[in-house]
Amino acid sequence: MRWDQYQKLISWEPTEIEKGTKLSTLRITSVTVNDDAKAPNHLVSGECIGSLLIKPDGKTDARFYCARKDKDGDVLNEEAWSSDGDGSKGTWKNVGGTGKVKNATGTAQWEVIPHPVLMVWEGEMETATLESMFIDYWEQLK
Repeated sequence: MRWDQYQKLISWEPTEIEKGTKLSTLRITSVTVNDDAKAPNHLVSGECIGSLLIKPDGKTDARFYCARKDKDGDVLNEEAWSSDGDGSKGTWKNVGGTGKVKNATGTAQWEVIPHPVLMVWEGEMETATLESMFIDYWEQLK
C-alpha cells in the first residue's frame, strides 16, 4: 500500500527549559491520499501537534498526535513517537476515531530523510512527503 502526505508547517516554538535542553512544540496541517480508496487515511485532512525534547547531548524524544477529518466529517486519530534517540525514526499508529473509522488500526515505522525531503514508512504505509521547511527547522535544533 502506498500513500502520500502533504504537510504544511503552522508553528514551531522552541524554548530553552534549562541550559542546553530545548522543548519545542510543532503544529502542522496535512492532507493524506492513499492508493487504497478504502483505507482509513484516504483523503483526510487535519492537524498534528507534537513536542520534541532535545537534550544537551543531542538525544531527542518526540511525540505527535493527529486528528484528520474525511469528507463525511469522520475523524481519524493517530499518534507517532520517535524511538531512535535523535527524533528522526519512530513508530506511527492509528488509534481509532469517529464514525466509520472509530475502530481504525494500523502501524508503521517512519524515518525522516533530509535530502530529498521525504518521510519513509515501512509496514502498511510507505512514503509521506514533508515540506522542506520542517527539515530546515529540524536541522536548526541539532
